[in-house]
This record gives sequence, structure tokens and C-alpha cells, in this order.
Amino acid sequence: MSWEFCRMPARYRYCADPVFLVACVLYLLNRMVFKPLALGHTVFFEYYGNDVLCIPFCLPPFLYIYRLLGMRHRDRYPTRFELLAHLIVWSLFFEWLGPVVLRGPFAWSKPDPYDVVAYAVGGAIAGGFWGTWRRKTPPPKLLHEETL
Repeated sequence: MSWEFCRMPARYRYCADPVFLVACVLYLLNRMVFKPLALGHTVFFEYYGNDVLCIPFCLPPFLYIYRLLGMRHRDRYPTRFELLAHLIVWSLFFEWLGPVVLRGPFAWSKPDPYDVVAYAVGGAIAGGFWGTWRRKTPPPKLLHEETL
């Protein structure tokens, strides 16, 4: 059996990336089906379903904007630094700066440490598909390097 159909493309496709597209579909399902139906009255769909999708849903458009602005130089999959930096910045903004410091426009939101856990879980899963957590192998040594 060939697993060729589930191989990720060699070049990162930003908003055409399969992980991003699946996150979009799951976001819409959660927003329009699971939440309104209160499916089993589960806390997960109500409070954390969209939080798990934060990194896979938000990171690709941001990386594309960075690419357009010249801040990202290659069309590679998200790096550990990019994923973790966005996780930290968005966690600080959505769970501290917005609800605690700015309050006014974010009066409806409340800080929840479990949201940060949900962001991290979604980021870890997306990073697994993107190959972010794979060990980087050093380039093979050339024959003439060994003789030097």
C-alpha cells in the first residue's frame, strides 16, 4: 500500500496548505454545527474547540504576510521558532493583555490558562504534520572533507 496520497508537498503552500484547510473546515463545523447544537453539552466544543485550531488556522496567513513583506525568505514549513513565538505572543495577548490590560474592547473575554494548553496542543499537532518537530539531520560529509 502506498502512502503517497498523504505526503506533504515539498514547498509550503501557506493558505493552500492541507493542515490550514482542515483547520478551516473544523472551525466552521465547530462554529456552525457543534456549538449551536450543543452536541452532548460538551465543554470542549463550547470553550476549547476553536482554541485548539488557533495555531493551524492563524499561523499560515501570518507567515504568508511575512513572506509578502520580505520578512520570510523561503517557502518552508513553519519552523520551531515561528510556531513557538506565535504561541507565546498570542497566549500573552489573548489571555493577559486583551482581557486584563485592555479590557474595554475585550470585556467579553476572560483569561483562561486552559486556552493556552489548547493553543499548545493544536500547535503541537499541526507542527507534527508540518514536520516542525523532526530532528534536523546534518548534511552528509563529502568524501574530500574526510581526508582533510
